[in-house]
Amino acid sequence: MDKLLNLRDFFVKHDVNLAKKIHSNYTIRRLHNHFLIFEYIFHGVPWFFVVILLYLFGDKSISFNSLLFLKGLIIDLVIVGGIKLATRRKRPRFNAREDMVLGTNVGPDKFSFPSGHSSRSILISNLFIDIVKLVFYEQIILYFVFVSFFCFLALGTCLSRIFLLRHYLTDVLAGIFLGYFVYYLIVSKMATMAKASYSGSIAFDSFNRDISYTSIYSATIVLGLFYIIGMASSIFFGSIEKKISLIVSTATIILINIPREGIVYKFFVCFNYPYYQIVQARACLTFVSVIVIIVIHVQIMISKDDDTQILFKICKILLFIASILVLIGIAVLNIFTLINLKTDFEKDINPKTIKIGYFTEKEIAQIKENTFIKDSNYTNRIISNLNDIIFSDNKRIAYRTCTRSSCTYYYLRTLNAEITCNSDSEKFYSDCSTAHKLIIQMKYLDGGEYPMYNCATIGKNATCIRGCPGLINHKLFLVQEFNNRVELGWDGFCNCEVKSPNIKLIENIGLNLCDNKGSFLRINFSVFNNQNLITPIPPPNFYHLNQSDRLINCVKRLNDKLVDMDEVIDAA
Repeated sequence: MDKLLNLRDFFVKHDVNLAKKIHSNYTIRRLHNHFLIFEYIFHGVPWFFVVILLYLFGDKSISFNSLLFLKGLIIDLVIVGGIKLATRRKRPRFNAREDMVLGTNVGPDKFSFPSGHSSRSILISNLFIDIVKLVFYEQIILYFVFVSFFCFLALGTCLSRIFLLRHYLTDVLAGIFLGYFVYYLIVSKMATMAKASYSGSIAFDSFNRDISYTSIYSATIVLGLFYIIGMASSIFFGSIEKKISLIVSTATIILINIPREGIVYKFFVCFNYPYYQIVQARACLTFVSVIVIIVIHVQIMISKDDDTQILFKICKILLFIASILVLIGIAVLNIFTLINLKTDFEKDINPKTIKIGYFTEKEIAQIKENTFIKDSNYTNRIISNLNDIIFSDNKRIAYRTCTRSSCTYYYLRTLNAEITCNSDSEKFYSDCSTAHKLIIQMKYLDGGEYPMYNCATIGKNATCIRGCPGLINHKLFLVQEFNNRVELGWDGFCNCEVKSPNIKLIENIGLNLCDNKGSFLRINFSVFNNQNLITPIPPPNFYHLNQSDRLINCVKRLNDKLVDMDEVIDAA
């Protein structure tokens, strides 16, 4: 304990000496107003508006990153605020309080340790670099420019906190560590699980057959927020009463953290991804945080108490033993994560790399056995990729579920692939011998089953005939290609219960491509239950019914007040 106190005094002494030198340096003082720019840039409040703008005007991937952005900001504020309340270290006496940005000298922010601007600058810069990767992943020069820009902002902010005498050096170093801690331990974990969910896309219905990994992802987010709140409360109570701090900390670790780490371990080891380094960094940081928490608990345990009651001492010992055992268990889980993580997986599987093509059952068996040989007709087989249909902009509202406050819209998406008949395409599509072109239409209902499809031939006299007889033995399958080898879709992606998901699309011969309206496109209904706030959805097989059966189904649900009259009119 004495050694720790001596180490603290050593850092405090050097912090104060450095602050005095900076205060007496005329050159640095002349740059005071320039350094203030960094203080304004990384003030916390404006970034919440930036998150809102990214969410509203960004595409789907950027909007998702903005949600991680928001969670990271909230978690950063909670952790920094909790530590500041616990340590209550005063800012350097040379700090000019009168020119501090509004809100940076009130509440917990009037204290110095750690630096909130430093942690926030590191966190935001890393999050923006992730967004830059999405936007400029093919433009190396622009990517390098933006990455350099955000690195400059982060470095400039950290240095400005020292030169403005807002913080001591150790405050800034602690802030930098916390910024990386929040990014790698919390935000990147959620981002990794989200990327895995995106990579699995519609196949996650197969992966969820025995264990719902989608629920694991949702539970991880909820438990993570509760864990942060619990640990921040423990830090806050530690500045008031150590007894309460030990109870809150132990309860948080046992009731929240061990279940969270258990399900995170299950998710991480069951899927393979090329960005495994993030998982490794997260496991290492978790191991370090476990050691830090153990040291804090030991310090609380050996500290002197005024309470001499035997019952309290026994409870204190039991809480200490329980928390230490759980923390050791968490450390072991993360060691097993590092051991079981597959680091030689290099396939960047995602909806853009999952191809949709015509194959026979025999050819699929050959692909599975790795005996399929690509021929000159292979490029003709592939008509699109999975991303084009599940995120197609050619969409109509299929239905909506509503509560009193908001509605969620579900879209029926359409993708038309046209095969222009010529001597090259005729080698694979035999119907091209008598047709001008073939049209393959796919439809996908958000959150529904696999895309369904049908084919039609357009004759040389512009006559449309539903169906493609020449493809009677061929069906649409999902495949991927890595290292010039054709594989089944999502091959090698999952290590656990379901290693090979469904890869066959649904052929729907009732899908009429020749009615000039687009079969099913005119379905546009709403589902609303204003009393119980429980919003029923259409039957799962609704889109597979023929026109008359859909009309009967609509009338029945109209009588049950589950659908409006517009749907009946559209179905008719």
